Amino acid sequence: MSIKTNFVAAIAFIGAVFGVTGQAQALFDPTVPGLTYTGLSYTAPYGADHRNQVESAIESTLIPGSNAAYVGRLNSALDQEVTGSGSPAFANSLDGMCLDAGCTTGSWSFNPGTSNFVIAFIEIAAGGNSYLFKLDDFALFGNWNTSGLNDVGKQQKTLSHMDFYAFANPASTAVPEPGVLLLLGVGLAGLAGIQLRRRGPTSPV
Repeated sequence: MSIKTNFVAAIAFIGAVFGVTGQAQALFDPTVPGLTYTGLSYTAPYGADHRNQVESAIESTLIPGSNAAYVGRLNSALDQEVTGSGSPAFANSLDGMCLDAGCTTGSWSFNPGTSNFVIAFIEIAAGGNSYLFKLDDFALFGNWNTSGLNDVGKQQKTLSHMDFYAFANPASTAVPEPGVLLLLGVGLAGLAGIQLRRRGPTSPV
């Protein structure tokens, strides 16, 4: 075998290796607008033990010290909510729709009712596999797709289900920082001083 033949074979081998690596990378690099892939993927079954595992990962690894609440699950048709072990307060709080014939992309919404919860994480499942995503900005609605959940032919898979995890909205329970409280106190003292000046000195009785 000539040097030229060996060189061509070597180039072909390197190209094949990078090609396979690139395809494998594409399978585990899902891109969903408004969502950030956490790097956590799962396989069936998706029962109560699985939900506990996801909650534990959120609370101990992704956002240490947090308290994630499992809201519920939208099935593949997106017209039936399965609350599972979610709080009864979240019953019938989820809604979604497919935006293509293959149900590989769509939108979702969450009605918190009288609670102050917002969706923080979404697990999207298709074809026996799932990815856990974190919302870039915790919200009550957004989009989804099954990007990355491909079959052997690299075809995007039809949605199996989506699980939703929520946090209490930090904006509604935020405690003012000491600096903010100090400024507020100075402002109130200033207003009190203005009121006293307007009244003028009080005459003795």
